[in-house]
Amino acid sequence: MKNIAYFNIPYFKTGLLIRIVLIVFLAPEIQTDWFLPFISHFIDQPSFDPWSDFLLVNENYRAYPYGFTMLFSHTPLVLLGSFIDDFIKLSFFENLGLKATILIADFIVFSLLVKLYPNNSEAITTLYWLSPIVLFVNYWNGQTDIIPVAILLYAITLTKKNHMIASGLTLALAVTAKHSMLIVIPFFAIYLYKNKRYRRAFFPFLFSFFSALVLLIIPAIFSSGFVEMVLNTPETERIYHFAIPLGPEINIYVTPIIYVLLLYSMWRISWISFDVLMASIGLGFFALILLTPSPVGWYLWLLPFLIGYLLKKNEYSNFLFGTFTFLIICYHSMFSFGAQINYFEYDLIFELDKMSSYMNIHSRSLWVTLITTFGGLLSWRLLREEILKNKIYLIGTNPIAIGISGDSGAGKDTFGASLAGLFGKHSVSYVSGDDYHVWDRYGGMWNALTHLNPSANYIHKFCRDILALLERKSIYCRTYEHTTGLFSEPKLRKGNNVLIASGLHTLFSKSLSDKFDVRVFLEPSDQLRYFWKYQRDVNARGSNIESVSASLKKRQSDAQRYIHPQKKRADIIFQLIPLNQDNVSPFNPEQNFDDVRLKLQVTIKGRVYYERLSKVLIGLCGISLEKHFTNDNDNVTLTIEGDVFAEDMSLAIQSLNLTFTELLDIYPVWKDGMLGLMQIITILHLDETMRVRKK
Repeated sequence: MKNIAYFNIPYFKTGLLIRIVLIVFLAPEIQTDWFLPFISHFIDQPSFDPWSDFLLVNENYRAYPYGFTMLFSHTPLVLLGSFIDDFIKLSFFENLGLKATILIADFIVFSLLVKLYPNNSEAITTLYWLSPIVLFVNYWNGQTDIIPVAILLYAITLTKKNHMIASGLTLALAVTAKHSMLIVIPFFAIYLYKNKRYRRAFFPFLFSFFSALVLLIIPAIFSSGFVEMVLNTPETERIYHFAIPLGPEINIYVTPIIYVLLLYSMWRISWISFDVLMASIGLGFFALILLTPSPVGWYLWLLPFLIGYLLKKNEYSNFLFGTFTFLIICYHSMFSFGAQINYFEYDLIFELDKMSSYMNIHSRSLWVTLITTFGGLLSWRLLREEILKNKIYLIGTNPIAIGISGDSGAGKDTFGASLAGLFGKHSVSYVSGDDYHVWDRYGGMWNALTHLNPSANYIHKFCRDILALLERKSIYCRTYEHTTGLFSEPKLRKGNNVLIASGLHTLFSKSLSDKFDVRVFLEPSDQLRYFWKYQRDVNARGSNIESVSASLKKRQSDAQRYIHPQKKRADIIFQLIPLNQDNVSPFNPEQNFDDVRLKLQVTIKGRVYYERLSKVLIGLCGISLEKHFTNDNDNVTLTIEGDVFAEDMSLAIQSLNLTFTELLDIYPVWKDGMLGLMQIITILHLDETMRVRKK
């Protein structure tokens, strides 16, 4: 969704009109008494140290607890308003400039949420644009926390688009706008480091962040005024309020402990998705807000990170959030800054102050207890629904497993390598059945047994190693070198997010077969398989035509007995067939495989994604596709012909709107031709399997 017609979104204009009315008729005290005097002083007397200069003429050290980024955000429209006021001899537009800055940041947050959660613009309009707490904090209370929130959300958007250096720079701007945004930095760092497809961007991200942070903050920290007004504010002391006495002069501070535990819990997650990142940041804000006497502006930090959870439209969650919002607004209407109403003599702030005078310490504490209770329930729901029940989080506890089986020369390793290219080698553990042959190429027992016979393979070790990798344990395994026909020394292989196993007997054991999320059987036509085997064994492995022919003949009975029955356990059966079989000569090893045009027959069992797959392949790739159903309509066979390229696969996967695109590498390697179609069908099958996969 690149171009969004915001005015066509239902109730957007209503929310905008409400904001305009509030801007015109309300004059928040904190803006007129604190923020504007500081900004106006900076406009009148520009300085590299505006904080110290301001304190020379005004003793209100709480007037502007923000850094350069916030000041440079406020100044342009306030300066424009000041020029207009001087010209027409009024004192209105300077204040309007500050409010307009807040409105712009408010809209930026809304637009970023719409882009982060596409196809949910109406719900986001209700949850954010019409949110009472957003209107209350920004336009009644007059806080400017929405500016660092907008910058933070933009940094998150850049991260999702893989612009890591720009994200680090933007995060530095958010921190220097409001130093409380430092809370999110460890969450970002853990997300990038633990998410293997982003790990290579981890250090560039940190470098850009700290470089920008140093450049922006070093000129200020040598200012005594900055230290007094920004670093030593009462807000920084709030994290020490919740403490357990451990002696006459020692306390244990609870809030930092909870925060560190949240970071540790996030670190323990094997595969962190974007939704888990957003929920984790939300929980970090919850910990700070609920365990400290937080100002009302801090509650605004929460809302963008609750949106993903609230979009699920759970009635209980909506009730909790609505009650939480109501309690916050009622409490802070009486005990936080308010606004004078322009053009009316009615003093609403005075009336609210009178109401607050009727509340003693117990009733006030009880109200805060209610806020904390409902906030705690919301945070628990956020943890449970967005993290503990997150599909990618559950996948992280048990790696994705894809099993590939087929006869000798069927292309198992080629197809397995193509799938590894989609996930990225950094995320894949690969197990080849060739590594589990009992003897090397020169073993005398091959005269009696073929590689297809289970007795000629360490099937038990093959199964045991796969099960160990599925538990993220490490194994020691040798590698069969096809060029020499010998085995290497055993080497360590670690468990990973994705396990791909290919071999003659991958689906031979039912108990092992059941462990795979997707089971694939490759069954190219015999003519094509012979062609491949001659090409591979003669050209790549140095065999002669006579020995390859003898090997094929010898293996036929074992193939029928041990290999072909595995088809029954497969979810997908791929069969590649030459379009013109006269052009395929198994006995001509010099023939170029790229000259062989193929069609693909794929049998899909127990899944219905073939309908949307068919529409995308026909409409986007322009291929020919036919469907044939079994008698029970449970299985479907697709016959696909046509020229397709890697670019087509990339576009097709975007059009299919998969749930688990985060499982793929940032730049997945798609293949041309039928191999690319086999990739996309397998990924689509995996995506549908993951939706129903249980922990």
